Amino acid sequence: MVDSVRHVFRGQYLWLEATLAHEALSVSKNPGTVPVLAEQFSQEEVRLKNEWTQRTRALAARGKVAIWGAGAKGVTFANLVDGERNLVDCIVDLNPYKQGRFLPGTGHPIVSYQELGRRGVTSAILMNPNYRAENQALLRAAQLRIDLIE
Repeated sequence: MVDSVRHVFRGQYLWLEATLAHEALSVSKNPGTVPVLAEQFSQEEVRLKNEWTQRTRALAARGKVAIWGAGAKGVTFANLVDGERNLVDCIVDLNPYKQGRFLPGTGHPIVSYQELGRRGVTSAILMNPNYRAENQALLRAAQLRIDLIE
């Protein structure tokens, strides 16, 4: 039984607390609202993918684009929005063990933020806006003028 559900980490995750039921649960073959919710999810995924592809295309028309974050969010985003590597120049990650390697699926190179100026990157799409201030501070210290996009 679900006791509570709440958003955590500035809305990025759901935290669910539950307890085991004392009685056996019955299995129902009635899907309820699940098919409708699945269809809504599918439509929203297509809409968001198209929106971000268009936004990324517009950014790329103004200059080179990076994705900031080579974790699960960055990998998923790059594969959905730029699977052919036509729009995004590189992926930025602070982890030195990821730098010099390539993103799964797309093969985008993973670089340090310090390489962005040399690569001519003008915009970076943030995969985790909770780190915006930290990323801006790094860019300022490196004297790099790069638009951080959410």
